[in-house]
Amino acid sequence: MLRGIINRYMTIKYEGNWFETYTYEDYMDKYKIYNKWFLSSKYGLFKRIDNHLYNLEIGDIFRLLKTAKKKQIDRVVKTAIENIVKHEKDKASDYINSDILDAPLLWEEEKFDEVFSDEIVEKWQDDFSKRRNMIAHNKMICKDLYFDTIAKIQFYKEEFLKAEKVLLSYVKPFRDNRLW
Repeated sequence: MLRGIINRYMTIKYEGNWFETYTYEDYMDKYKIYNKWFLSSKYGLFKRIDNHLYNLEIGDIFRLLKTAKKKQIDRVVKTAIENIVKHEKDKASDYINSDILDAPLLWEEEKFDEVFSDEIVEKWQDDFSKRRNMIAHNKMICKDLYFDTIAKIQFYKEEFLKAEKVLLSYVKPFRDNRLW
């Protein structure tokens, strides 16, 4: 559900290639590894589905949004700039323009922090994604964990439906100006 909400919002706002445009290569590499099977599958439908977010672990979704920037730079270049700034504080501006490191994150620009509270994000990453993996991979669970997880699913469903309404209100002008 979260993947669909984020993808719908970002696609309306930034069009279908938003993932490639704004995502750092760590997540692109992860996506490509997971996507390899789908693309080489004998099932033609899989080759026609845009499954960027669906090929990421659910714990990565918020992390991806918190690192994505409109002004992307290669990881190696980013690390090099950070090292110059760290080791040559006084002279860094003589070598490079480090302002790109301060470019706002999509998380900030899109006001995702107003839509998804820190508590929701933290619980999603630290607790729910682990529960989900236990169930998805048929790990042993107890009855209490089962019922608690069912309650958490309902909680996140309600929270994400509220978030979807807010996000779609942000893009209403975009949607109204396009042919649907």
